[in-house]
Amino acid sequence: MVLFDDNIDCNLFSPPIFLKYILPYYKRRTAELHASGKLCVAHWDGRLKPLLQYARDTGLDGLECVTPLPQGDVSSEEIHSALGNMILIDGIPSILLLPWVEDAELEIFTRKLLRLFLPHLILGVADLVPPNADIEKIKLVTRLLETIQE
Repeated sequence: MVLFDDNIDCNLFSPPIFLKYILPYYKRRTAELHASGKLCVAHWDGRLKPLLQYARDTGLDGLECVTPLPQGDVSSEEIHSALGNMILIDGIPSILLLPWVEDAELEIFTRKLLRLFLPHLILGVADLVPPNADIEKIKLVTRLLETIQE
């Protein structure tokens, strides 16, 4: 798998710039890499609402680090709709791991994410685990994953 660590965000790349410069690049590079048997994933993080609609046009197999509400600007449902059968890597907003967030909120969010994206999901924390995260919340997510039936 090849990860494009682009950090795509509409504050850095407006839709016209994305369509003119970034999209043709993705199409060319993903075609080359697919011909070599590689999967292609890109790091899209931050404000994505105006750009997410172009995800399937890129030739990418998945997106990494797309951060849903309440941290990003798109809902899990919007991400799912935009990606279709593309792979989502991560998906849990890092702020849900903070000590003052109720475990129930994290559990509800994680179950929804699993319901929406499996089997096209590599579950993780988007963008990273905060330094003051509650490690017990990570263990909670692990326990939820252990309950999934094949």
